[in-house]
Amino acid sequence: MMQTEVSHAGGFVVRKSPAGEREALVIKRDAQQKKYFLPNSRVEEGESEISAARREVLEETDVEDLTLIADLGVVRRNGVNDQGRRYLKTIRYFLYTSQDKGTSGWESKGITDRKFFCSWIPIALAGQEIQFPQEAGLSATALTFL
Repeated sequence: MMQTEVSHAGGFVVRKSPAGEREALVIKRDAQQKKYFLPNSRVEEGESEISAARREVLEETDVEDLTLIADLGVVRRNGVNDQGRRYLKTIRYFLYTSQDKGTSGWESKGITDRKFFCSWIPIALAGQEIQFPQEAGLSATALTFL
């Protein structure tokens, strides 16, 4: 049985690689996980969706250099909470650009003990490499704004 809908926010972050190729910032919970996902989490009480998205990108990737480009809209998919209960997860994604040069913000600070593993992947591959189809489709939407 599904629980009630929960409000989440997340960021789809794009940069240009040194070679000039557009790349998307994606994360994994562990290095062995095959597919990536986008930084997102609950909107805290009293917090705006846009503030929550920025906070989550920073917390999960340590990438601070973010410029808001657009609201990419809402994605709905199943989620599982810490108790193993399923719920309908509603996530509003925002498109950001970044000038970040490292693999992640942690890399530039020499931090190795972290919760997520971050990567910059070619945006052209994001649709294939992101685990959830609803989020994978955001790469095409993002390109219309860039």
